[in-house]
Amino acid sequence: MDTRVIATSFVDFVLERDNWKEVEEMSENGIRIIFDVFTAAGFKPKQIVFGKLRGKYMRQGNEETGETYPINQSCPMKVIGQDGNDDFRATGWLDCLFRVANNKWPFTPLTPLNMTCDKVADAVEAEIKRSVPLEPIRLTVEWDILEEYPPKISDHTYFVNHTKDDKELKDCVGIHTYCGGWVDRRQATKDQDCLLCRECHLRVLFPEEIKTYGELREFLRRKLLLPTSPKLGMDTPMDI
Repeated sequence: MDTRVIATSFVDFVLERDNWKEVEEMSENGIRIIFDVFTAAGFKPKQIVFGKLRGKYMRQGNEETGETYPINQSCPMKVIGQDGNDDFRATGWLDCLFRVANNKWPFTPLTPLNMTCDKVADAVEAEIKRSVPLEPIRLTVEWDILEEYPPKISDHTYFVNHTKDDKELKDCVGIHTYCGGWVDRRQATKDQDCLLCRECHLRVLFPEEIKTYGELREFLRRKLLLPTSPKLGMDTPMDI
């Protein structure tokens, strides 16, 4: 579905009610609209249910202070991830998007207050597109995969900038899917660099002149004889 249609439907849905804090049930159409938003934004929720989440304030050294803060203040729903646990990032992002749709989001330059409905839909669409993470990169025939390390969330917003294919590939480049190890770019030979997993020590060679994630993706696609595909899950070896 077109992202603009999804954004417009979401704005109309949010504006149907004046006070979402009092809502205790959701129509099937409402759930579908929210799932459409999440799908377009690159999230993979398992379930959306009513409930509030609270985050924990931390001291330096990752020590809890004992104090908490609300994650979803405007939206009465929370997100359950594929692992069956509360998804704090997705819940916070949806709450921020609710505030954008309600014209109550002062923290981002994309969404100044007192906008027209069309401008609000523009802002929602922009945040949906901005939320899409880097498409995972298949590294080996055995389906080792490189994925983006989730961007750090600020104190005020769950809206973040994700890695794109035109970003320079350097230093720590992401996470080895399933293994969970951080992956670094290192020089391996005179004219070859490699991706090296800190945990399982997977090592993938590629030419040193490759500069971006997109160039790496294309090189490995050709090396592994994969067809051009918009989604990693559709990549299968070509018949030769």
